[in-house]
Amino acid sequence: MKKKDKNEAPTLPTLDLHGYLVDDVYDALDLFLRNSEKKGHSRVRIITGIGSGKVRAKTLEYLKTARYTPQKENEGSFLVVI
Repeated sequence: MKKKDKNEAPTLPTLDLHGYLVDDVYDALDLFLRNSEKKGHSRVRIITGIGSGKVRAKTLEYLKTARYTPQKENEGSFLVVI
C-alpha cells in the first residue's frame, strides 16, 4: 500500500453527474449536498462534464438558488464550500 504524502490534498466527496438527465440534477445535488454536510464535510467536488452544457447550466442554477458559491475547478467541474 502506498504511503500518503503529507502534502497530498485530501480526497473530496465527489458527485459525478455524467449520464444524468437534466430533470434529475436538482434531486441528485440536493441529496449529495445534504449528506455531505451531515457527514461534516466542508467542501465537495461536483463533476458535470462538458457535453452539451445542459447539466452544467442546471447545476449552476441549483447552486445559485440554494445560495452556494461554486468555484470553477476546470471546464467540467466545480468545488463548493458547504
